[in-house]
Amino acid sequence: PAYAPESLTGFTAAGASIALFTTGVGNSYVSALMPTVKLTGNPVTAARVTQQLELEASAVFKGEESLDEAADRLADRLIEIASGALTWGEILGEGDEVISRFGAVL
Repeated sequence: PAYAPESLTGFTAAGASIALFTTGVGNSYVSALMPTVKLTGNPVTAARVTQQLELEASAVFKGEESLDEAADRLADRLIEIASGALTWGEILGEGDEVISRFGAVL
């Protein structure tokens, strides 16, 4: 599902150990059970949400950085996190899990 909290909880339940969470508008949700690596290529979001993003790739969107360069930066950050570095969500003490939504949804 597109609902971020429910989706990340599902990935955790399925055995994922690190979540890559792309955010276009700056959704602040992070999982309480696994590191949530938040990234965006949206320049507006990158300027507004500075303490939630593990990777800010708006330079790719603007043509100032190659996709390969951004991918290398992401790989480096993932290695750091897998080796014990904290994500912004962990540093800020955020995190929650959502099992299900009830009622009609679009």
